[in-house]
Amino acid sequence: MVKGNWERRVERAAKQKAAKRDAAAAKAKGQLVDPLDILNAIFLKDPDASVWVAGQGNKLCAAYFRNGDCPNRRCKWSHAETLAPWSPSATDATTEPPLEQVPTVAARLDGVVPKAEYNSDSVLAPVPEGVVARVLDWCSAYRAGAAAATCRALRRAVSLSVGVRAQKDAARPRLLAARRRRVLRMARSVRFAGATVDGRRALAYDAEQPDVFRAFSRPARSLPRPARK
Repeated sequence: MVKGNWERRVERAAKQKAAKRDAAAAKAKGQLVDPLDILNAIFLKDPDASVWVAGQGNKLCAAYFRNGDCPNRRCKWSHAETLAPWSPSATDATTEPPLEQVPTVAARLDGVVPKAEYNSDSVLAPVPEGVVARVLDWCSAYRAGAAAATCRALRRAVSLSVGVRAQKDAARPRLLAARRRRVLRMARSVRFAGATVDGRRALAYDAEQPDVFRAFSRPARSLPRPARK
């Protein structure tokens, strides 16, 4: 039987009330963990964890937000954000509240110009980008910046140069610390967080499902040792 919109709203409200009751009971027992502590624990495992906070604007399509795909070609809800790479739990809801992702430091520093954006009119397009990057390493920062403004091929080459990479690596710890402070200041507005640990992505926090963080923080089980022959 297909549920109507009002049934979904009633079911969602019941889940929210149950979550509040569980939170009140956990608080009474001293087991409730503050979002600030949760985010600090997540940042210890992934200093550049992906974070989504409550935003403004159009509601999100729940199917696309959870699965990265929407079967409705005429969907009127926003497809601006998705948790698909972090394997979130499924939901029966049609929409999600508006969310905004806090930009990561990696996106800011490592978001180089892709090869698809090469300038077709550039005479440097056939030259291997590594060769151009080595030449630019001998230039001053001013000349390298001026060269990057001339064409997209040079801009990508500048981003790959040793000098620019060294400047990015030097700035990364400071930017990570500033981003962490910013996220912690709005801890109450954080709705989801995803972390990459040992090369694997996982959903680390869901404001409406405490079990998500418990599963994330649970130590991985070690494989049983083979029996001796």
